[in-house]
Amino acid sequence: MSSEPPKCRLFVGQVPVTTTADDLRPAFEPYGEITEVHVLYKHGEHRGCAFVSYLDPTCAEAAMNALGGQYILPGASKALQISYASQQGNAVADHPILDSHIAQSISAAANIESRYANPVLLTNMPTNWDAAKISNVFQTSGTIVDINIYLKKDSQFSSGSATVFMDTPEQAQAACEHAASQAKDGHLPNTIEVTRILDNDGLPSKGKLFVGQIPEYCTEADLRSVMGHFGPIEECTVLRDRDSGRGKGCAFLKFTTHNATLATISLLHGKFRYREGGRPIEIRFAQPPGQRDPGPHGGGYGGYHSQARPGGAPAQPPTDPQAHQAAWAAYYAQWNQYYGQQAPPGQAPYGPPPAGTAAAATTAPVPALPAPEGSASAYASPSGPAPASGNGQPSSSSYAYPPST
Repeated sequence: MSSEPPKCRLFVGQVPVTTTADDLRPAFEPYGEITEVHVLYKHGEHRGCAFVSYLDPTCAEAAMNALGGQYILPGASKALQISYASQQGNAVADHPILDSHIAQSISAAANIESRYANPVLLTNMPTNWDAAKISNVFQTSGTIVDINIYLKKDSQFSSGSATVFMDTPEQAQAACEHAASQAKDGHLPNTIEVTRILDNDGLPSKGKLFVGQIPEYCTEADLRSVMGHFGPIEECTVLRDRDSGRGKGCAFLKFTTHNATLATISLLHGKFRYREGGRPIEIRFAQPPGQRDPGPHGGGYGGYHSQARPGGAPAQPPTDPQAHQAAWAAYYAQWNQYYGQQAPPGQAPYGPPPAGTAAAATTAPVPALPAPEGSASAYASPSGPAPASGNGQPSSSSYAYPPST
């Protein structure tokens, strides 16, 4: 009997860079129940492809046969290219599915309350330090229970931070003092900061976690039933699309104790999947609002990027005419720069509406710099792309949408 997993997940290519998950879903829904639509981004840039997952593999096959090489999405120049998603990278065999029973077993075996009770946080350490190097620094202070090196997002490279778990509170304190002495004497880089963690307030983002790669149908109750085995949960919020109400595949989670917070990262991150065919679970410290990362899983709090507008355009036009014109002038330049580099295959970069068209007749040129206050041009109607609607697509009313050629 073959151990190959059911082919429920499709790779979809030739997706226009303006297409969101909600735009893509209607084309695939007629063929069966969809469990996930995931548009790929990297460093804030649409990759022109997506994954669509069905509950039933026969539905996935039907969609692939009906749409692949035949269906052209609005704004695209070529038909969709559809194939079964490769299991390589999903590490299906190496990443078992996490459910409540598995979580309970992991938690019981880990002895979280004592094993993760005495952490020491390292920051600004050399990125080439591995667990062996860290162990050499701290082993003279006592017994090291565990070491967790935090990686840069979407990579296998160190972020320059790590947590060292000592056996007793006294050993944790001694480790901090020893590292400080070593840095002062020049035996360690003086950039290293070593802090003993006593509660969540001593952790990045005060212990708030970002949980990624969960199914879009996952609810707060589902997440609590699994994560609650690692400790009492203070906060649990699944991110949802404001229009459709569907989950965005990620959540924020906060435990009441630092033990549970650190143990969850150490025990689960990248080691389990939340569903069949899914990608490994991502668990990391949430980023503060001022450090939002527009990466593929970056947004608020180190969170999630799914349907970003290019250049960070304002959701609604400013009411002040002068500010209105300046904001849209900047946005229009960013729009062109973004789509000029990322235009779909076979399409030219977006530009101003062609002369003589209805769109050109209803818009005025955007000056390179805002016009002086009080001048006639300061109150001209703005040109360029429309403000984004709730699903990330430019609105078709009031403003001209830059045509593709």
